[in-house]
Amino acid sequence: MRYILFCLSLCCTTALATSEPPRLFGRIVDATTGEALPDVIVSAGAGSTTCTSDSAGYFSIDSLLSDGPLDNEHALHFSLISHQSHTIHIKAESADTLLIRLPRKVIEMKEEVVVYSERTSYHHRVATKSTSTDEALHGIAGVEMVRRANFALEPTLRGAQPQQTSIVIDGMKIFTACVDRMDPVTSYIEKENLQKLEIFKGGFDLSKSQAVGGTVNLISKKPSFGRPLSGYAEVGYESTSNHRFSRNVLNYTRTNMALRTSFSYRQAGDFKPGGRGAVANTQYAKYNFKLDAAKIGKTQRFDFGLLGDNAWDIGYPALLMDARKAQFYLYSGEHTWTPIRGPLHQAKTRLYFSRVDHWMDDADRDVGRREVMRDMHMPMFGKTRTWGLLENLLFARPEQTLELVLDFYYLRSFADMRMLSVFPDVLPMYLLSLGDVSRHHFAGVADYNRVLSTELQWKTGLRLDLASQAIHDDMGQRQLAAAWDTRQLDNQYLSPSFSTALEYTIRPHTRLKLSLAHSSRLPTQLETYGFFLFNPADGYFYTGNPKLKSERSRQIELGVAYDRQHRRLNVSFYYNQLSDYITGITREAIFKNYANIARAYIYGAELSAALPLSTKLRLDLIASYYHGHNSDFDEPLPLIAPLENRVELNYNAGRYDLLLAARFVSGQTRVANKTTLEDATPSFATYDSHLHSRFSKNINLRLSIENITDHYYHEHLSVANFPNPGRNIRLTLNSSF
Repeated sequence: MRYILFCLSLCCTTALATSEPPRLFGRIVDATTGEALPDVIVSAGAGSTTCTSDSAGYFSIDSLLSDGPLDNEHALHFSLISHQSHTIHIKAESADTLLIRLPRKVIEMKEEVVVYSERTSYHHRVATKSTSTDEALHGIAGVEMVRRANFALEPTLRGAQPQQTSIVIDGMKIFTACVDRMDPVTSYIEKENLQKLEIFKGGFDLSKSQAVGGTVNLISKKPSFGRPLSGYAEVGYESTSNHRFSRNVLNYTRTNMALRTSFSYRQAGDFKPGGRGAVANTQYAKYNFKLDAAKIGKTQRFDFGLLGDNAWDIGYPALLMDARKAQFYLYSGEHTWTPIRGPLHQAKTRLYFSRVDHWMDDADRDVGRREVMRDMHMPMFGKTRTWGLLENLLFARPEQTLELVLDFYYLRSFADMRMLSVFPDVLPMYLLSLGDVSRHHFAGVADYNRVLSTELQWKTGLRLDLASQAIHDDMGQRQLAAAWDTRQLDNQYLSPSFSTALEYTIRPHTRLKLSLAHSSRLPTQLETYGFFLFNPADGYFYTGNPKLKSERSRQIELGVAYDRQHRRLNVSFYYNQLSDYITGITREAIFKNYANIARAYIYGAELSAALPLSTKLRLDLIASYYHGHNSDFDEPLPLIAPLENRVELNYNAGRYDLLLAARFVSGQTRVANKTTLEDATPSFATYDSHLHSRFSKNINLRLSIENITDHYYHEHLSVANFPNPGRNIRLTLNSSF
């Protein structure tokens, strides 16, 4: 009898237990800081309110999952005025404790491009087409590349001149050593060491640098705290220049410490343009390495890094000289503190030091046959040394954020040249191209974001730059004093900048953004103190002007963005009015001085779109147009790229991916012939194909054919009409573990 009663009791208890609806628990936190988010509305079905999160971010649902069978799928929607809404789908049978991370609503002034390296992916065109950092940048709307050789392309943004675009590595200021711009900052870091690219177009974001054209921030890879040991290796070959390259990465983790090291090697011979033989003296070789160590605690993280790059035997047939050797080293240490409580959510302090050395000469040239500096060899050396401090403080409240940045660097730069005649009876001469120049630069930045309503957000930024610069070498002082009839060569600058933006959500997937900016740019050390600098674009020798004023810019941009279910459309229109524009003015014969002119302007438009045609097929479109004008000389600004369109078709078939790309570039007939000597550029079209095969989870093979038609062409931004590569077959094999 007792046994029967026990069984009946057990059955009743089980029935009651199984009839109790499953309960769903969860916690909602800020995606960036991890702080609990109270008062988040959790809704289901047609938007009926189910519950709200408590002061610790926790929520629980009793009744939702009891409706219908356990395998029914339910949609949960999370919304908070200060954060982006988020929806998940869950089944009752898999109900468990959830952790929901909501990204904060922030008006983004940047475009991010993730660069896949250690874990191969084909979901982004940049990750598949590029073998170097400058190639990864090429093809992004609003980014154009200046080509001086088959090596080290230099990015510019929205029609700005190269010196108006700032290139930084993790926010650190790096200054090139070559007076002919043979060594842009993008050449110092290889693709395997890039986490992502941040593109700030125009002067709307002031947190990274002072630039009227925009900023490119190269975000480097850091040690990961995942598997104890992981790595990546890649080998590849390109046919057009017999280019061989290899990349190797190793990451080691032990409890709260991690190490990451990488090494890559690249070597190329003379390259072949479309339909023609190889261009002599276009070879190069280089290696790049990076070593990082990280240690994490409950609220702190320490990072230490060394980045090095060495290149040699680099041919520049479009310039007077070739690069014999180029060396770059960057040492950095960073401390990150993330408090558990309080308005301060994160504090970052970074110290860094960089050294750049560059040697170039014309020892392999027939100097008796050239027009400029005939019968004379001119070996040159340049160097820069930069010490810097970056301090970032992030404060956050439910509906607002405030970022404060302290940015300080100290720069020393030097460049000289020897002039050696081929005739033994002519004595050698010596010239200081840049006579030991120093710059102290301090900047304070405040960047404020606020959510005004569910549809409207506001962002504003303030930046104040204080700088002083001087030339220390006696010979360099005498050269410039004679040119400008003054001994007062030191300079001090005070440059305020301001930006503001409003973003209005027209409907759930459509946003309208209006941005305004007033920014300024200090003259570079070459524009201020350079001496006898040859410019191959116009054949003139330039002298710096210590009396230059800061370049100023007023900008406006209107943009519309639509993003829904992998359908994406972004359209931007912008106008940039430049005052005290810095350019070269003819002094006499073949000599120019840098000078400020009253006014110039640039306007343009950009479009990017993605349209899924099926679950496996996607169409991508990119278009850009720029129009620049020098009002003082009533002529076009130089280095303005023509109208360009790109069309790409992406097909994903599981283990295989195929990308077909076409690029259409209009001719450029708007050229400058008063301040420089440009010529018109004809239109052209190129076609590429990229195939990616995944043999296994860790082994990938890529085959690319670029410029399939082997068309001969050059870009409008190519110095001395230097041609682009012809048909190129690229094969890469990589493996990860």
